[in-house]
Amino acid sequence: MNSTKDKIKGAFNSAAGKAKEAVGYNKEGKEQQLKGEYQKGKGQLKDQVKAGIRKLGDKIEHLAD
Repeated sequence: MNSTKDKIKGAFNSAAGKAKEAVGYNKEGKEQQLKGEYQKGKGQLKDQVKAGIRKLGDKIEHLAD
């Protein structure tokens, strides 16, 4: 799954978890909310890794010149 999908799914799960908590499904809501936060973080981490790899590739390319 790509980083954008992870972030979208994470935002959805977080919002759904908050909604469940609001109507009294506290345990299920909290679990889903935490899953959403994890997914959003996973998407952000993927973006950071990709950016780091790009920077490293640029530096290697520059050194090869």
